[in-house]
Amino acid sequence: MSTALHETLLRPVLPHDLGVEVVERKGVGHPDTLADSIAELASIRYSEYCLREFGAVLHHNLDKVAVLGGRARFGDTDGVYDRPVRMIFGGRISTSFAGRTIPVHEILEAAAAEQLRTALPGFELVTWRAQHETTDSSKFERWFTPRALRTCRSTPPHSRTTPRSSSAPHRGPRPRPSHC
Repeated sequence: MSTALHETLLRPVLPHDLGVEVVERKGVGHPDTLADSIAELASIRYSEYCLREFGAVLHHNLDKVAVLGGRARFGDTDGVYDRPVRMIFGGRISTSFAGRTIPVHEILEAAAAEQLRTALPGFELVTWRAQHETTDSSKFERWFTPRALRTCRSTPPHSRTTPRSSSAPHRGPRPRPSHC
């Protein structure tokens, strides 16, 4: 077998090698799109709360959101939900800081309602409920329950460098926000 033929058989087929590429695009109201946008907004709202209340973004992973469609029965002029839309929040999140409880459920549910109101016309008519499956457990004792800012890292564990701005010269270390 020639080397050229052998290499072609071992190399995976890449999209630019094909004559046609089929791509699925999910609309703004698709449950997967809703789940991703709710998770993103929930992370933003949680981070804003923590910065405002504690001066640091506490550790959280809110990338596990599921939106399960409900069911409505329609009459001649109206409809009624007999099975609500369900939002399931999963992942890990800090639920307290320095002994103060963080209203995690309220933050997540407010973010979900805000996002659904933006994405779904007629959201006020939708019956929905949230199911919370988040946890603050970790093999690291204080990872999700920090006691003080001094126990927090000044950078996230996987981000040890700060990108430089091309418009200004870099002089010494840049201040970094605290992440717990």
